[in-house]
Amino acid sequence: MNVQTMLQPPSRGRVITLLLIVLAFGLTSSGTAAFASPPQASSAKATQASPGYLTLKQLIETAAMEHPAVASAAAKEGAAAADLSGARWQFYPTPSVSVENARAESNDRFYQGDSTVSILRLQQPLWTGGRLSAGVDKGEANLRLSQAALAESREQQALRVVQSYGDWFSARLRVEALVKSQSVHQRLRQQVANRLGEGASAQSDLTLAESRLKVVDSELQAARVQLRSALARLAQLYGAPVDDSALAVRVAAARSIRTPLP
Repeated sequence: MNVQTMLQPPSRGRVITLLLIVLAFGLTSSGTAAFASPPQASSAKATQASPGYLTLKQLIETAAMEHPAVASAAAKEGAAAADLSGARWQFYPTPSVSVENARAESNDRFYQGDSTVSILRLQQPLWTGGRLSAGVDKGEANLRLSQAALAESREQQALRVVQSYGDWFSARLRVEALVKSQSVHQRLRQQVANRLGEGASAQSDLTLAESRLKVVDSELQAARVQLRSALARLAQLYGAPVDDSALAVRVAAARSIRTPLP
Protein backbone atom coordinates (compact mmCIF):
# COMPACT_ATOMS: atom_id res chain seq x y z
CA MET A 1 0.00 0.00 0.00
CA ASN A 2 1.39 3.40 -0.95
CA VAL A 3 0.17 6.61 0.64
CA GLN A 4 1.19 9.52 -1.57
CA THR A 5 0.67 13.19 -0.81
CA MET A 6 1.29 16.00 -3.27
CA LEU A 7 2.32 19.35 -1.87
CA GLN A 8 2.65 22.64 -3.63
CA PRO A 9 5.13 24.79 -1.77
CA PRO A 10 5.15 28.48 -2.47
CA SER A 11 8.97 28.51 -2.40
CA ARG A 12 11.94 26.18 -2.53
CA GLY A 13 12.72 26.93 1.14
CA ARG A 14 9.74 24.91 2.31
CA VAL A 15 10.81 22.02 0.08
CA ILE A 16 14.26 21.93 1.67
CA THR A 17 12.76 22.22 5.16
CA LEU A 18 10.35 19.34 4.50
CA LEU A 19 13.16 17.23 3.07
CA LEU A 20 15.35 17.79 6.12
CA ILE A 21 12.54 16.92 8.51
CA VAL A 22 11.75 13.64 6.75
CA LEU A 23 15.41 12.68 6.48
CA ALA A 24 15.93 13.39 10.17
CA PHE A 25 12.94 11.22 11.04
CA GLY A 26 14.24 8.39 8.87
CA LEU A 27 17.76 8.54 10.29
CA THR A 28 16.46 8.57 13.85
CA SER A 29 14.21 5.55 13.28
CA SER A 30 16.82 3.52 11.44
CA GLY A 31 19.52 4.38 13.95
CA THR A 32 17.32 3.27 16.83
CA ALA A 33 16.59 -0.01 15.10
CA ALA A 34 20.14 -0.78 14.11
CA PHE A 35 21.65 -0.03 17.49
CA ALA A 36 18.88 -1.13 19.82
CA SER A 37 20.99 -3.99 21.16
CA PRO A 38 24.66 -3.29 20.41
CA PRO A 39 27.15 -5.98 21.35
CA GLN A 40 29.12 -5.23 24.45
CA ALA A 41 32.72 -4.35 23.60
CA SER A 42 35.34 -6.07 25.66
CA SER A 43 37.66 -3.97 27.76
CA ALA A 44 41.38 -3.77 27.19
CA LYS A 45 41.80 -6.54 29.77
CA ALA A 46 39.05 -8.60 31.35
CA THR A 47 40.92 -8.57 34.64
CA GLN A 48 44.03 -6.53 35.11
CA ALA A 49 46.90 -8.54 36.49
CA SER A 50 47.74 -7.59 40.03
CA PRO A 51 51.29 -6.30 40.56
CA GLY A 52 53.78 -9.08 41.07
CA TYR A 53 51.65 -12.09 40.28
CA LEU A 54 49.29 -13.61 37.74
CA THR A 55 46.60 -16.15 38.62
CA LEU A 56 44.86 -18.85 36.66
CA LYS A 57 41.56 -16.99 37.01
CA GLN A 58 43.02 -13.92 35.34
CA LEU A 59 44.37 -16.01 32.50
CA ILE A 60 41.02 -17.71 31.91
CA GLU A 61 38.97 -14.51 32.08
CA THR A 62 41.24 -12.64 29.69
CA ALA A 63 41.44 -15.46 27.17
CA ALA A 64 37.67 -16.03 27.31
CA MET A 65 36.97 -12.34 26.64
CA GLU A 66 39.78 -11.03 24.44
CA HIS A 67 41.13 -13.92 22.37
CA PRO A 68 40.83 -13.24 18.61
CA ALA A 69 38.65 -16.31 18.14
CA VAL A 70 36.28 -15.04 20.83
CA ALA A 71 36.28 -11.54 19.33
CA SER A 72 35.39 -13.00 15.94
CA ALA A 73 32.51 -14.99 17.43
CA ALA A 74 31.30 -11.90 19.31
CA ALA A 75 31.35 -9.87 16.08
CA LYS A 76 29.25 -12.54 14.38
CA GLU A 77 26.79 -12.41 17.26
CA GLY A 78 26.52 -8.64 16.89
CA ALA A 79 25.92 -9.00 13.16
CA ALA A 80 23.22 -11.59 13.79
CA ALA A 81 21.53 -9.28 16.31
CA ALA A 82 21.62 -6.43 13.77
CA ASP A 83 20.11 -8.71 11.09
CA LEU A 84 17.32 -9.70 13.47
CA SER A 85 16.60 -6.05 14.29
CA GLY A 86 16.48 -5.23 10.58
CA ALA A 87 14.11 -8.14 9.92
CA ARG A 88 11.73 -6.89 12.62
CA TRP A 89 11.76 -3.36 11.24
CA GLN A 90 10.51 -4.69 7.90
CA PHE A 91 7.00 -4.71 9.43
CA TYR A 92 7.02 -0.92 9.88
CA PRO A 93 6.23 1.67 7.18
CA THR A 94 9.06 3.26 5.24
CA PRO A 95 8.86 7.04 4.67
CA SER A 96 10.47 8.68 1.64
CA VAL A 97 10.38 12.06 -0.08
CA SER A 98 11.16 13.18 -3.60
CA VAL A 99 11.16 16.51 -5.43
CA GLU A 100 10.15 16.47 -9.10
CA ASN A 101 9.32 18.90 -11.87
CA ALA A 102 5.82 18.64 -13.31
CA ARG A 103 4.81 19.70 -16.83
CA ALA A 104 1.60 21.74 -16.51
CA GLU A 105 -0.26 24.52 -18.27
CA SER A 106 0.36 28.07 -17.19
CA ASN A 107 -3.27 28.52 -16.10
CA ASP A 108 -3.30 25.37 -13.93
CA ARG A 109 -4.18 26.55 -10.42
CA PHE A 110 -2.39 23.58 -8.79
CA TYR A 111 1.00 24.76 -10.08
CA GLN A 112 1.00 28.48 -9.34
CA GLY A 113 4.47 29.95 -8.79
CA ASP A 114 6.63 27.11 -10.22
CA SER A 115 6.33 23.54 -11.48
CA THR A 116 8.19 21.88 -8.56
CA VAL A 117 6.28 19.05 -6.86
CA SER A 118 7.26 17.51 -3.53
CA ILE A 119 6.05 13.94 -3.00
CA LEU A 120 5.97 12.39 0.45
CA ARG A 121 5.53 8.62 0.40
CA LEU A 122 4.75 6.19 3.21
CA GLN A 123 5.08 2.59 2.06
CA GLN A 124 4.19 -0.53 4.01
CA PRO A 125 3.56 -4.07 2.77
CA LEU A 126 0.08 -5.39 3.46
CA TRP A 127 0.77 -9.06 2.70
CA THR A 128 4.00 -10.83 1.81
CA GLY A 129 2.99 -14.46 2.10
CA GLY A 130 4.93 -15.01 5.31
CA ARG A 131 8.21 -13.63 3.98
CA LEU A 132 8.66 -11.10 6.79
CA SER A 133 7.78 -13.59 9.54
CA ALA A 134 10.16 -16.11 8.03
CA GLY A 135 12.89 -13.48 8.01
CA VAL A 136 12.37 -12.85 11.71
CA ASP A 137 12.43 -16.59 12.48
CA LYS A 138 15.63 -16.97 10.50
CA GLY A 139 17.19 -14.03 12.31
CA GLU A 140 16.29 -15.46 15.71
CA ALA A 141 17.74 -18.85 14.77
CA ASN A 142 20.96 -17.26 13.50
CA LEU A 143 21.23 -15.22 16.70
CA ARG A 144 20.85 -18.30 18.90
CA LEU A 145 23.40 -20.12 16.76
CA SER A 146 25.92 -17.28 17.04
CA GLN A 147 25.39 -17.07 20.80
CA ALA A 148 26.06 -20.79 21.14
CA ALA A 149 29.16 -20.44 18.97
CA LEU A 150 30.39 -17.60 21.18
CA ALA A 151 29.87 -19.64 24.35
CA GLU A 152 31.66 -22.60 22.76
CA SER A 153 34.60 -20.43 21.71
CA ARG A 154 34.97 -19.04 25.23
CA GLU A 155 34.84 -22.51 26.72
CA GLN A 156 37.47 -23.76 24.29
CA GLN A 157 39.85 -20.93 25.16
CA ALA A 158 39.31 -21.54 28.88
CA LEU A 159 40.09 -25.25 28.45
CA ARG A 160 43.22 -24.43 26.46
CA VAL A 161 44.36 -22.11 29.25
CA VAL A 162 43.78 -24.81 31.87
CA GLN A 163 45.65 -27.37 29.78
CA SER A 164 48.60 -25.04 29.18
CA TYR A 165 48.63 -24.01 32.84
CA GLY A 166 48.75 -27.66 33.89
CA ASP A 167 51.61 -28.30 31.46
CA TRP A 168 53.49 -25.32 32.87
CA PHE A 169 53.00 -26.40 36.48
CA SER A 170 54.01 -29.97 35.72
CA ALA A 171 57.13 -28.81 33.88
CA ARG A 172 58.02 -26.42 36.70
CA LEU A 173 57.79 -29.16 39.33
CA ARG A 174 59.87 -31.42 37.11
CA VAL A 175 62.52 -28.72 36.70
CA GLU A 176 62.70 -28.17 40.45
CA ALA A 177 63.06 -31.90 41.09
CA LEU A 178 65.73 -32.31 38.41
CA VAL A 179 67.70 -29.34 39.70
CA LYS A 180 67.88 -31.02 43.10
CA SER A 181 68.78 -34.34 41.45
CA GLN A 182 71.50 -32.60 39.43
CA SER A 183 73.00 -31.17 42.61
CA VAL A 184 72.98 -34.59 44.26
CA HIS A 185 74.63 -36.27 41.26
CA GLN A 186 77.27 -33.55 41.08
CA ARG A 187 78.19 -34.17 44.71
CA LEU A 188 78.17 -37.92 44.09
CA ARG A 189 80.48 -37.52 41.09
CA GLN A 190 82.86 -35.42 43.15
CA GLN A 191 82.90 -37.98 45.95
CA VAL A 192 83.63 -40.81 43.49
CA ALA A 193 86.38 -38.72 41.93
CA ASN A 194 87.90 -38.15 45.38
CA ARG A 195 87.70 -41.85 46.20
CA LEU A 196 89.25 -42.65 42.83
CA GLY A 197 92.16 -40.36 43.66
CA GLU A 198 92.66 -42.15 46.94
CA GLY A 199 92.48 -45.54 45.23
CA ALA A 200 89.27 -46.55 46.99
CA SER A 201 87.12 -46.66 43.82
CA ALA A 202 87.56 -47.94 40.32
CA GLN A 203 87.43 -45.89 37.11
CA SER A 204 84.17 -47.60 36.20
CA ASP A 205 82.49 -46.03 39.24
CA LEU A 206 83.44 -42.56 38.05
CA THR A 207 82.25 -43.35 34.53
CA LEU A 208 78.92 -44.54 35.91
CA ALA A 209 78.51 -41.40 38.04
CA GLU A 210 79.29 -39.14 35.08
CA SER A 211 76.83 -40.98 32.82
CA ARG A 212 74.06 -40.62 35.39
CA LEU A 213 74.85 -36.91 35.73
CA LYS A 214 74.63 -36.47 31.94
CA VAL A 215 71.22 -38.20 31.91
CA VAL A 216 69.95 -35.83 34.57
CA ASP A 217 71.36 -32.85 32.64
CA SER A 218 69.58 -33.90 29.45
CA GLU A 219 66.30 -34.46 31.29
CA LEU A 220 66.63 -31.04 32.91
CA GLN A 221 67.13 -29.37 29.53
CA ALA A 222 64.08 -31.15 28.14
CA ALA A 223 61.99 -30.07 31.14
CA ARG A 224 63.08 -26.46 30.69
CA VAL A 225 62.08 -26.60 27.03
CA GLN A 226 58.64 -27.89 28.05
CA LEU A 227 58.40 -25.08 30.60
CA ARG A 228 59.17 -22.40 27.99
CA SER A 229 56.75 -23.99 25.53
CA ALA A 230 53.92 -23.92 28.08
CA LEU A 231 54.67 -20.28 28.91
CA ALA A 232 54.60 -19.42 25.20
CA ARG A 233 51.16 -21.03 24.82
CA LEU A 234 49.89 -19.15 27.85
CA ALA A 235 51.24 -15.88 26.46
CA GLN A 236 49.48 -16.53 23.16
CA LEU A 237 46.18 -17.14 24.93
CA TYR A 238 46.64 -14.27 27.35
CA GLY A 239 47.70 -11.79 24.68
CA ALA A 240 50.75 -10.59 26.65
CA PRO A 241 54.03 -12.02 27.89
CA VAL A 242 53.64 -14.37 30.85
CA ASP A 243 56.45 -14.56 33.38
CA ASP A 244 57.23 -17.81 35.16
CA SER A 245 57.93 -16.09 38.47
CA ALA A 246 54.63 -14.17 38.32
CA LEU A 247 52.70 -17.41 37.88
CA ALA A 248 54.61 -19.13 40.67
CA VAL A 249 53.57 -16.55 43.29
CA ARG A 250 49.99 -17.79 43.50
CA VAL A 251 49.70 -21.29 42.12
CA ALA A 252 46.17 -22.61 41.71
CA ALA A 253 45.26 -25.04 44.46
CA ALA A 254 44.44 -28.61 43.53
CA ARG A 255 40.80 -29.59 43.87
CA SER A 256 39.36 -33.07 43.93
CA ILE A 257 36.13 -33.67 42.02
CA ARG A 258 34.06 -36.46 43.46
CA THR A 259 31.30 -37.99 41.40
CA PRO A 260 28.80 -40.35 43.02
CA LEU A 261 28.97 -43.92 41.87
CA PRO A 262 25.92 -45.20 39.97
